[in-house]
Amino acid sequence: MTTATRLGANLPVAAQADGSPIVSRIRIEYSSDLAQQPAGAAGLYTVPLKGNGRFVSYETADTGAGRSTLTVRDAINGERRPVAGDRWAFDAVRIHIPGSHRLFANVEFADPNIYSRQDRTPDFTSQSYPPLTYAVTTDPVTNVRDGILKRPATDPLVFHVDTSNEFWQMKASLNVHDGRGDPVPIPDNVRLYLLASHPHGGAAGVGARPTGRGACAYVTNTYRSAAPAMRALLVALDDWADRGIEPPASAYPDVRRGTLATVDEVARMFPAIPGVAFPTRANGLDALDFGPMFGSGGGRQTVLPPTRGGSYQVLVPTTDRDGHDVAGIHTVDVAAPVGTNTGWNLLAPGPRGRDLCSLTGSFFPFARTRAERLASGDPRLSLEERYGDHAGFVAAVRDAADESVARRLLLSEDAEVLVGMAEESDVLR
Repeated sequence: MTTATRLGANLPVAAQADGSPIVSRIRIEYSSDLAQQPAGAAGLYTVPLKGNGRFVSYETADTGAGRSTLTVRDAINGERRPVAGDRWAFDAVRIHIPGSHRLFANVEFADPNIYSRQDRTPDFTSQSYPPLTYAVTTDPVTNVRDGILKRPATDPLVFHVDTSNEFWQMKASLNVHDGRGDPVPIPDNVRLYLLASHPHGGAAGVGARPTGRGACAYVTNTYRSAAPAMRALLVALDDWADRGIEPPASAYPDVRRGTLATVDEVARMFPAIPGVAFPTRANGLDALDFGPMFGSGGGRQTVLPPTRGGSYQVLVPTTDRDGHDVAGIHTVDVAAPVGTNTGWNLLAPGPRGRDLCSLTGSFFPFARTRAERLASGDPRLSLEERYGDHAGFVAAVRDAADESVARRLLLSEDAEVLVGMAEESDVLR
């Protein structure tokens, strides 16, 4: 029988007579062939709690390691040896490139593959829906009072990692401000990180000057340059959960620091790169009403398409004179750039030429010399003005890599790889 022909069941959740949850000890076996070892963390493994794509795991009632028992054995019939409570911890949560979107799988006839973007399906179900904040707050648009983290006894440690594209397409700014643009509190067990100037999947890469456009108006920056930062953050998350080592501070745009603004305001900051039009809109958000049987936990959609209520303020990251996001983690290819990376792109000229182009970003190369940039009217410094020569570019990459390692945003072994990429590049040769 294939997966497509399987029948499932939606079963009621048992409870005590007074409606309180039933709590009991359970036994779970973990196999080393399912474990994931963080890079640079020999001997440390992270494994998911029980469950998979078809079966939801039981919610943990008590995450105190001292009140649970963990044993390890070398063979299937081997001796079970206890592991001290101060040497292990329940898994934390790393949430990657979600913006403020929700995956509504618990919906009748759900289609989790369809999600809201400015360039398509802007009012479909899998999108931003209150509660929009980690802390319990009151949404000023819908008056819903709720939060993602509202169970202090069992709420996990959270790393939330976005790219710049999530601010343009997935309303990421609503993680740090409410629907009116006012800042909201961030719980102590949450860290927010922006991979500055990255599209949904990565940026150009150290020394790389891509040329492909696809269906977009501008050259896309689709290399996986985010991977080194993600590896470093995974190690930091593991250290936080296992050892209580404070992770790198949040690096995320904030209305209080002036690093979030409207699209029109950021358009005035962005450099006047010849031949480049700045977007006129980001993916906005209205309060959507799918009917009385639908809510933040899912349900049935009886009003399709949904009716629209009040509108939310949605902001995007401010930029520097090169067009890079001011706030966030500047990966080495953004800290020592050979062009401007953005988290947005536009569709190619045509009827929809002012719409965002999918989840892609843009790459606008720097001129090689000052004379070339002046001739084209480019306000951004040329490669020679920035680095002098190839050796200067390599030195800038090494400095950026060393700084990232010192901030625990890059592993030493990955830093050497990035410096090697700079040495092998043709930048200013």
